[in-house]
Amino acid sequence: MAMLSPEELLKRLRKALELREDDFIALKAYRETRDPFKVLVATVLSQNTTEANAFAALRSLKRSVGLDPESIHRASLAEIERAIRPAGLWRQKARAIKRVAEMVVGGLDLARLLDLGPDEVHRTLGAVPGIGKKTVDVLLALFRGGVIPVDTHVKRVARRLGLTSSSSYEGVKSDLESFFPSSMRLEAHFYLITLGRTICKAKKPLCDECPIQDVCLSKTPLSSKSPMRKKTE
Repeated sequence: MAMLSPEELLKRLRKALELREDDFIALKAYRETRDPFKVLVATVLSQNTTEANAFAALRSLKRSVGLDPESIHRASLAEIERAIRPAGLWRQKARAIKRVAEMVVGGLDLARLLDLGPDEVHRTLGAVPGIGKKTVDVLLALFRGGVIPVDTHVKRVARRLGLTSSSSYEGVKSDLESFFPSSMRLEAHFYLITLGRTICKAKKPLCDECPIQDVCLSKTPLSSKSPMRKKTE
């Protein structure tokens, strides 16, 4: 079974699926503000929850505390926790958001940090408990491009399509970035998520509605026939 080219794969997904800004809190925050801190806050809130819950938490935080680093820095941890409760994991997320606010108030320039490149961004922000690789990669993907952040939907779809046989974050990311050219990676990220949310669901995938069902390997074991290398961990 031959895999589609990256161009044809995205062409089919564009035709079948609708990308809505309101379905992606980080994308919406980026387009509305172009502010790395606000985008990072939105991305942290979106961890392990629905976009609807993340949006509710962001609105609550803006209303009761504010979204600028100074306001969050001045607020107590309890205030932030109460505000973002709709997002779940509010204690962990509040600590991460407040810590980054403290870093920014203390002199960290996030825009300049992004200019230094992915390794430095991961080293600096990844040291904050509650901010993992995917969260940092979302920031990099939006502000620098050339990155495919991997969430549960991206990983599931990529494995079912045979684009990767890896089970690690870095392995899946590496395989996807080997398949998609740099200029297509951000779009691919959003379309793979949308496909995973609407059709290629974890339970009871709607295979008959899938625009790329003819190249899906989900019903056969991943093997050396996969177009990508077998392991990248």
